[in-house]
Amino acid sequence: MPAYQLILFCLLSLVFQPARALNSEDILPPDQVFKLTAVGQSRQQLELEWQIEPGYHLYRDKTKVESESAEIRIGALQMPEGAVEHDAVFGDTSVYRDRLKLTVPIVNPNNLPRVELSVKYQGCADIGVCYPP
Repeated sequence: MPAYQLILFCLLSLVFQPARALNSEDILPPDQVFKLTAVGQSRQQLELEWQIEPGYHLYRDKTKVESESAEIRIGALQMPEGAVEHDAVFGDTSVYRDRLKLTVPIVNPNNLPRVELSVKYQGCADIGVCYPP
């Protein structure tokens, strides 16, 4: 085999690797990928922090915090910009990798000691598998 054909064969073998099927070991459960902690700073402020495993990301516009109590509202979230990446489904979108930390302002006019919130978020693995919101 001439040298140029051998080089071409080697290059093509690197580019065209056979596809392999994904199995359950390839994808971690969402609670292991997006580890969320919540710490009350006061009756008017809560801190949320996600530790995000390498190879995964959270979508900025799919991250929401809502009050489950009629007497309490959530103030405007100050979301970090995140990194803009191209997503096959959502197009250019802002995502978070490694860590996301938010301060949640709580409008608590009656100074209630207990606050019930709903935290919604969605993320994906870089290999193309997304978790439901």
